[in-house]
Amino acid sequence: MFRRILVPLDGTKRAEEAIPFARELASSPEARIFLLHVEPQMASVLDEIAIDNRLEVIADELRAAGIRAHIVTEFGKAAPAIATAAELDKVDVIVLAPEPRGLLEGLRHPSVTASVLARTAAPVLVVPPAGSAESPELLRFGGAQVIVTLDGSALAEKALPTALRIARHYDRPLLLLRVLPPVRIIAAGPETYPLVRDSYESDVREATEYLATLRERLERTENVQVQTMFHQGIPAEVILGLAETRPGSILVMSTHGRTGLKRLVLGSVTLAVVRKSSIPLMIVPAATVELAKGVPVKAGAEA
Repeated sequence: MFRRILVPLDGTKRAEEAIPFARELASSPEARIFLLHVEPQMASVLDEIAIDNRLEVIADELRAAGIRAHIVTEFGKAAPAIATAAELDKVDVIVLAPEPRGLLEGLRHPSVTASVLARTAAPVLVVPPAGSAESPELLRFGGAQVIVTLDGSALAEKALPTALRIARHYDRPLLLLRVLPPVRIIAAGPETYPLVRDSYESDVREATEYLATLRERLERTENVQVQTMFHQGIPAEVILGLAETRPGSILVMSTHGRTGLKRLVLGSVTLAVVRKSSIPLMIVPAATVELAKGVPVKAGAEA
């Protein structure tokens, strides 16, 4: 399905949890897996030798399984080095098994995942910690779905081509999820309640019509089964709750690629889901340019 797959490894067990998922994606005979080690400044020579030896072992195991594997070395900080390797090797997906971070720690020290997403156009598959996912095999369980989160924007729809590609490959239904956040009323009197209610009812109507229109368009132009789901609530909580009830599924989301102060002020549903998702999460950066096989999906187009 994906032909050029980049897997950053740092010698930890957690990072190696990405390997089974990379093997899953490397189903094409032409597929290549690039095992990337980023050597930091002032690295211990003995540690680097141990990591290099481990990468050779992993590469040999992949080759024995019939997968072409290459070892790549970059130097410096992790995120820029990963982005550089992704560009040089023209990869079409990055598979990451990041160390979990708490919210405050993540704000003080932006995660490698967030930094990579801000620098690359390649989709990033974030692997959940071992124990939260029942199997490294993608979409093998009965009832498994490709879940795409949408908010009605063209940016969110950038996730659709990648989601369609996965759904077709695994012959699984595409679930279009729209979450409408709760209305927040600040310093409003009773006279504003009818206006708020009417506005919210209009938002609900628009959201459900959007899903119906998009489903009809995709079923008409794409060779996949499409389902829709509408929820009201806090987006990250709804998405994580749904993931818990869909073992074996995969989430596909786009991101605005926010970094630094913007992410601190505006928040990010995508990064909140990254921290706690129990199923794999494919994140499509806003810079991604990819067409689904068959009729291309035009972001924001109306039927």
